[in-house]
Amino acid sequence: MNRDISREKLVLLYILQEAPGLRRSDLIETALGTLTADYFMLAEALSWLESSELIVLMDSDLLIEPDTDRSAAECYLTPEGEKVVAALQEQLPESIRTWLNEHLDETSLERRKRKSIEANYRPTEKNTFLLQVQHLSDQGDSFSVELELPTEDLARKAAFSFKRNPEKFYATMLETLIENE
Repeated sequence: MNRDISREKLVLLYILQEAPGLRRSDLIETALGTLTADYFMLAEALSWLESSELIVLMDSDLLIEPDTDRSAAECYLTPEGEKVVAALQEQLPESIRTWLNEHLDETSLERRKRKSIEANYRPTEKNTFLLQVQHLSDQGDSFSVELELPTEDLARKAAFSFKRNPEKFYATMLETLIENE
């Protein structure tokens, strides 16, 4: 099946111009919201853009195995991709650009929150795993903690739990630290 997916490529490039570092899964989901293509066309367009080096996918999340799930990879335009979208973005209908800009504005807080939370782990020389969690915030509740855990499974679960609910971790840690006896 040979089909023209030029519009889908341009939609993806435009989205990344407006929201650099968007996760691959969020990029596809946002593009689906334009109602101009189905998932398979967008996946094909994204693959083409990556192989043509107009975008680059960066695996930033150690919780995801690189060969099993690339949905957590962050997407960025390359300098060549920036040139292409700058030259062609006017070919996107105004209604699509408007919808994309409004959608990206509505979801920017959630994306910023996700970027402010980090949870990674790595093996140590003692055959344990060092879990590193960090929450960066402008509200004064920033923190960074390292814990040594006995198994990779435990480190992976702890990192996942932290990413899902860092506020609970912070509140529990603070409550424990200031607890009166």
